[in-house]
Amino acid sequence: MEDLQDIFNISWHIISVVAAIFVINKENENSAYKIAWIMPMCIFPIVGLILYVIIKVFSGSKLLTLMLRDKIRKSRVYLSQNKIMAEEFAKVHPEFSGMANYLFKQEYFPIYANEDVTYYPLGELVFEAIKEEILKAKDYIFMEFFIVSQGELLNELLDMLEKKVEEGVEVRLLYDGSNMFSLPKHYYDYICSKGIYCKIFSPVTAILSSYQNNRDHRKIVVIDGKVGFTGGINIADEYVNKKVRFGHWKDCGVKIVGEGVYSILTQFLQIWNIDKQGTIGDYEQYLTTLKEEKRYEHYENFLIPYSDYPDDENDNPAEAIYIHILFYAKKYVNIMTPYLIIDDELMMAMRYASSRGVRVRLLLPGIPDKKIPYLIAQSYFLPLLRYGVEIYTYTKGFVHSKVFVSDDVVSTVGTVNLDYRSLYLHFENGVFFYNKDLAKTINDDFEKTMAESKKVTIDEVKNMSKIKKYTARILKLLAPLM
Repeated sequence: MEDLQDIFNISWHIISVVAAIFVINKENENSAYKIAWIMPMCIFPIVGLILYVIIKVFSGSKLLTLMLRDKIRKSRVYLSQNKIMAEEFAKVHPEFSGMANYLFKQEYFPIYANEDVTYYPLGELVFEAIKEEILKAKDYIFMEFFIVSQGELLNELLDMLEKKVEEGVEVRLLYDGSNMFSLPKHYYDYICSKGIYCKIFSPVTAILSSYQNNRDHRKIVVIDGKVGFTGGINIADEYVNKKVRFGHWKDCGVKIVGEGVYSILTQFLQIWNIDKQGTIGDYEQYLTTLKEEKRYEHYENFLIPYSDYPDDENDNPAEAIYIHILFYAKKYVNIMTPYLIIDDELMMAMRYASSRGVRVRLLLPGIPDKKIPYLIAQSYFLPLLRYGVEIYTYTKGFVHSKVFVSDDVVSTVGTVNLDYRSLYLHFENGVFFYNKDLAKTINDDFEKTMAESKKVTIDEVKNMSKIKKYTARILKLLAPLM
């Protein structure tokens, strides 16, 4: 028996070594992910290998990605680039014209100009604006959210949407399948009973599957194809400070009026049609093959709506935008994020910007919503602080905004956190802006929030308990899997 046990153990270790070599040699995968997978394979060979096979080899997420790619390919005809706008943008800001070219050629995200954009510094202000636009809706209201939670906000929105259905307005609501843990069992049927077309993205089941790791983290509202919203907000009372969970909830969002909504609408339709049930067969009722190229006397207030999805084989547009802003900043980059679990590329970009004399400031929660991710975030503090990056925590509560603003010129607002889940695993969206007035407004909000924040010092980080430091460092190695 002992001989059999020895043979069994040796066999598993050999298989784990072979699997580790396979992981190391795998192309198009972030090196941090490779290290994170190799560790459990070596420490817990059987469990680590089984998990890797389920999640990475027989990957349901690949099927989701293939289905979305198919929808993206079919909708490209609706997303032509106005060459005049692209040329004018290149004249105004040549440093970012290359990024704009990349976003269109690789991802089919066109650039738009002369758009009307409003920034809202709090979640309650975003939803007040959304409700105002819902009341004006004539044709349709499309909504997509990561979290839908019972409470005052959801009840109010459902009542409003039901009334719009009675007026003949088409209403669609898409929310992530992870809400099945928090919503009542038949809540989907309750929503449908109001005449709302409802879909659950990737419902969570009892069967272990890797696709359940890829969530729809996007936040989109489109009304009549003319008005669009996005930001960090979700449909839950804490996002509008009607429920206190982690102190004051600092969130934000943007409203876009103009042709840029066209891209956001397309992103919604792509995800809505990712499975066959209740698909929209005719895009033409909402989209048209692109219009003639408009000419304006002046070109300003450029924007590029973008989305991101889990795909090992393609680029990462959200991270590319973040890194590009850091690389081309001249004076400052101010960042708001609820989490800080970043890869080597983003770490290097932040430290490189700071080393060039750019003032880089990170604003994080003072009261975190998740203890382990916050502990991991603290393991990044010292490597950043030593390069001159400034880190602050919001003393009043929880920062949930996902914002970059730089040099009073460029900014991006959306759903993409500075963590592996957002950057590599989830379906995300955002908008890149070249808009001086908007950048000033966002930066004013940043400075106002900074006044209620505390600066993190090197001494403070060094004085953390050894247990906390060592735990954070160990967890950091496994961060890509969390």
